[in-house]
Amino acid sequence: MSDPGRQHPHSLEAERAVLGCLLLDSEQVPTVAEYIKPEDFYREAHQKIFTWLLDQNRNGKAADALGLAAYVRDASEGEAMGGPVYVSSLPDFAGTTENVDYHARIIRERSIRRQLLAVAQQISSNSYEGAIDVADLVDMAERDVMEVSQSQGHQRWSQLSEVLDTEMVNIENRSENRGQVTGIPTGLDALDLKLAGLQKTDLLVLAARPAMGKTALALNIAQHAAVHHKTGVGIFSLEMSRGQLATRMLVSEARVNSTNVRTGFLSAEHDWPRLEAASETLYRAPLWIDDTPGMSITQVRAKARRLKREHPEVGLIVIDYLQLMQGTKSGESREQEISGISRGLKALAKELDV
Repeated sequence: MSDPGRQHPHSLEAERAVLGCLLLDSEQVPTVAEYIKPEDFYREAHQKIFTWLLDQNRNGKAADALGLAAYVRDASEGEAMGGPVYVSSLPDFAGTTENVDYHARIIRERSIRRQLLAVAQQISSNSYEGAIDVADLVDMAERDVMEVSQSQGHQRWSQLSEVLDTEMVNIENRSENRGQVTGIPTGLDALDLKLAGLQKTDLLVLAARPAMGKTALALNIAQHAAVHHKTGVGIFSLEMSRGQLATRMLVSEARVNSTNVRTGFLSAEHDWPRLEAASETLYRAPLWIDDTPGMSITQVRAKARRLKREHPEVGLIVIDYLQLMQGTKSGESREQEISGISRGLKALAKELDV
């Protein structure tokens, strides 16, 4: 609950200092705009002034205290920006323009605190009302907090021309390195040639009739990515236990007979040395397993976010298998459930860049 006796985090001193610095040195506007936005300012007048600075810079026009004062005198929103006398005084708060970065970061930090307070208040309200399912409530809370966390980056709209410049360089690099795997290698040369590896943000469905080896193939790909390319891999195993999966990967890495492992007939001369060496190799692999049965897309999303947050190197998520996942809404047909799960997984791949 919010405390009516406490003000939301802000620093009017830092806001005046930043605006004053930019009015003295408008060339720094693009740099500051990389990590703060108009809405990061607490005072509405300061939001409007910063927006004016951005517009002036974007249009290649001069942006100084005199120009701002003239604009404020003539504009209908002039009084909302503080009036001519106030905006003319802003450079006096600057001190030195070399401190603009320091003060801008204070503004950003206070803005994030206010956003977190707003999220916390929404979570509190939803929790009291009890109208939202607990699993959905937890998912919403994690999503909202993660959005605040991600907003600390320099994400923004990208003009097509900027994207094209980058992509033309990528295409040129691929042309100079024909056949090179640009994604996560699967270890299967023919498949890598077709896909150029597993690409980030993609949802790939491995489909076949029962007992055709889908799990074995998925594990081989995951194991190859983690062991040979040090790509972080998260495996959700809704059918097999983590012990079964670990044993299958151990047998595959050691190249020993799986039947001998199950029955205990292992050769001390050949099998055990291979198993011990494979165990050492897999022990260092960045691979994590969750064998919770019957998970919903909501639970998978929450756990995948947490894994990615704790281990940023994760680049591949494997789910075995899709039909064992639960839908989030009762009364849906199984076709609708699978469709919703697939959409959720595609969105998760894009969100986590895996």
